[in-house]
Parts: sequence; structure tokens; C-alpha cells
Amino acid sequence: MPNHIICDQVIKVLILENISSAEPYYMRVLAKKKKKLDTLQYSLQLSSQFDLDIDTCDGLIVMGAKNTDHRKLAKLDKPLVLFGENPYFDFADTDNQKDIYQATIYAAHCGYEHLYYIGLDHLETFAKKRRSGYEQAISHLNKNSQIFTISGAHDGELDFLKCLPLKKTVLLSVLQTRSRLKSALF
Repeated sequence: MPNHIICDQVIKVLILENISSAEPYYMRVLAKKKKKLDTLQYSLQLSSQFDLDIDTCDGLIVMGAKNTDHRKLAKLDKPLVLFGENPYFDFADTDNQKDIYQATIYAAHCGYEHLYYIGLDHLETFAKKRRSGYEQAISHLNKNSQIFTISGAHDGELDFLKCLPLKKTVLLSVLQTRSRLKSALF
């Protein structure tokens, strides 16, 4: 009798942050991944708990992992990829530093005079790289940096934006939802 490898054809998605603060960003990513996995006859299962049963899956996609989660992730005995840059595991992400650098330079070349950066006040890799990209661009442009940090967890944190001049102003942000910026401005 030949040996057969039995695959469950299940990819588990582990979301390790409050989904309501990351909406609709994660949902768009998941919808695209689901379409691709459907063509390969894989199913997608969502979890927001570390205690998920990984024995019944072929691999994991991890979203929202913090630097403090890496020890737990290293103990998982399945292939995994993180959505978001980190120094420990394979990951999928954009070049956060380059993207904000280019966006800042582009905004300045379009005539925007006020280039504010709104960042999260934690030390995750993506946040540090985006801020660094902004600071490099501001230095290149020989302008003064205008950086605001927020925790991202409280309603009303962006109310200060109503006091900023809106003419010739661009907001460069690590925030994942435009609706929070819109509600703060209007």
C-alpha cells in the first residue's frame, strides 16, 4: 500500500488585533486571498485566538502580529507567513519607508505646503519605517517635520486635525482607515 500525504487543504488566518480598528483593510486582503485559495481548492478559516487548533491546517497567515507575539509564533509547527514586515518570519508587505518617502516628495511637488505626518505611538516595524520615510523626505525637502502620534484606540484622538490649516495641506498617515480621518476633519 503506497504512502499518501493527506492535506487538509485549509489555511488558517490568525488576526491578532482588534478587527474593528483594522477594518476594512484586513477584509480586502482576505477577500483577495480567498479568491486565490478557491482556485487551488483550499478553504480559509479565521481565528483571533492564539489557541487555535493548527493540527487541522496546512499553514497559517498571521495578521496584526506585534513584536511580543513572535515567541508564540515560533512554537507553531506549521508553515506561516506574516502580513507585515518583521525580522523573524517570512512576510508580505509594502516597502513602508520608501512608500511614505515617495508620497511626501510627491505631495510637495504637487504644491502642498503643509506636510503633516500622523503616526501610531507604538514601536512596530511598519510604524518606525513609515516615520523614517517621512523624516527622510522632509529632510530632503529642507522643511520642518510636523509629526503627531496617537494610540489609535480612542475615538476623538484626531479632533486636533480640525485646528490645522486645510489649504495646501496633506496628511501622511499610518492609519488604516480613511473614515477615521474624514470624521475627524468634518
